[in-house]
Amino acid sequence: MKNNQKGFTLILIIAIIFFAAVAGYFFFVQRGNITTTPSNTANTQYQQQYQQANQNVPAIQTNSDLNTAANDLDNTDTSQIDTQLNQLSSDASTF
Repeated sequence: MKNNQKGFTLILIIAIIFFAAVAGYFFFVQRGNITTTPSNTANTQYQQQYQQANQNVPAIQTNSDLNTAANDLDNTDTSQIDTQLNQLSSDASTF
């Protein structure tokens, strides 16, 4: 009687290993088919504004274009940006 039980245990162990291998194969095959979307594809309002501003800027091709861009940058009012950054900083500190 013990000889029959040894054969049954071996068959049971082989069956468990087989089913575990098949389940693992299907798990990894299904996991490989999942496509992920990068998190940076979501266009926020600020990203859209940046893209629109980037399209409106003319290309710098000559020395005078460079001087014009430098003058525009020098005359840019940064107080609005500073105010917005300070507001963001105070909002973040409330968390």
